[in-house]
Amino acid sequence: MDTSRVRRVLIIDDDIYTSDMYAINLRSTGYEVDVALTGNDGYNKLTSNDYDVVLLDLILPGLSGTEILHRWRQTMPKGTRPPIIVLTNYEQNNFAKGHVTGESDAYVVKASITPRNLRELIAKVVK
Repeated sequence: MDTSRVRRVLIIDDDIYTSDMYAINLRSTGYEVDVALTGNDGYNKLTSNDYDVVLLDLILPGLSGTEILHRWRQTMPKGTRPPIIVLTNYEQNNFAKGHVTGESDAYVVKASITPRNLRELIAKVVK
């Protein structure tokens, strides 16, 4: 991570345990982190703040992660929007997964990633 500049991360995930685990880990390594526990709150934060990367769950109360992803990609011009990493426990069929991965910058099943691996993935997509 570029230590000359703090990276801003938005975590949109209704699982408090997961959100806290990622937020604590990222903050301990120098990231500034905001957390949203609902889709609506997440979308509002996303559209009213500047983030370097967004961690997005798919199953959320209110707006779903898929809806957030689709709206965000339609409204923000490419090159001005932050990378979005989809983090989910929901195994999708190939069609649904393909749609989500086509609109996101990375797709990860939560059970298969450690906080360290997540930091490495963030560094890779933020560049």
